[in-house]
Amino acid sequence: MPHKLYTQTFLAWWMSLLAGLTSPTCFANDTAKRLFDESAPMVFQVKVIDKGSGNKSTIGSGFQIAPSGVIATNYHVVSKYVLDKEQHSIEVLDHNDMPVAASLINFDVVHDLALLQLKQAQEPSFTLSLEPLLQGTRIYSMGNPHDLGMTIIEGNYNGLVEGSRYQKYLFSGSLNGGMSGGPVLDSDGEIIGVNVSKGGEQLSFLVPVTHLNNLMAQGYTPLDSEQYKTHTLNSLIEDQDEYYKALFELDWQTKAFQQFELPDKIHESLKC
Repeated sequence: MPHKLYTQTFLAWWMSLLAGLTSPTCFANDTAKRLFDESAPMVFQVKVIDKGSGNKSTIGSGFQIAPSGVIATNYHVVSKYVLDKEQHSIEVLDHNDMPVAASLINFDVVHDLALLQLKQAQEPSFTLSLEPLLQGTRIYSMGNPHDLGMTIIEGNYNGLVEGSRYQKYLFSGSLNGGMSGGPVLDSDGEIIGVNVSKGGEQLSFLVPVTHLNNLMAQGYTPLDSEQYKTHTLNSLIEDQDEYYKALFELDWQTKAFQQFELPDKIHESLKC
């Protein structure tokens, strides 16, 4: 009888162990570790330095998207350089904290994206995934939070933010300062978005990969640095023109107010 009891206890322990090893949590942890190990060499820290003081004005993250040494980040990470390149410089550190010379190629101020060119090409680079994701799919964000070192955060894809003028993915993961511009990966290690901002505790937003793909499609010939401000202004004006033109072409809903008929719901991105 004691022998039988011992055997049952051992089997129960063994089954419990197997269940833990094959649980979704264990699988997710293994996936995160694999992605971190594979992806860390392709993720960079991006800084904008004030030339006068030598101090960093902005810190963010970036990731390599072409074997020629092109890396992607957020526009807002490098915006101080764009608006005042005489006063600021761009500095990039690799995953070993070694400085790598870099220059600005192009940027998309509307969708908060920018491309940088590393002076020295580094292998390998990420692949973009343009396949649609299912709601609830597990995704993984990488970056350098608070200048503390590279990290990876697990979360879920929750589709596009509803009622937003600009497309953003809703991410149930907590991004932190310094992770802006970092990559967001699916379980295969392909890019599905770019870190952009934090909406609250355990709630963040991502730039959809399609916007990055569109920026890459413009090629890697650098913009004339003297045209940075003009390029920014023209992009914003074009975006505003397209938006308001589309609004005026809509069939506006109205609502009676005393003796007046006033505009009611014009567009889901406009809330009164």
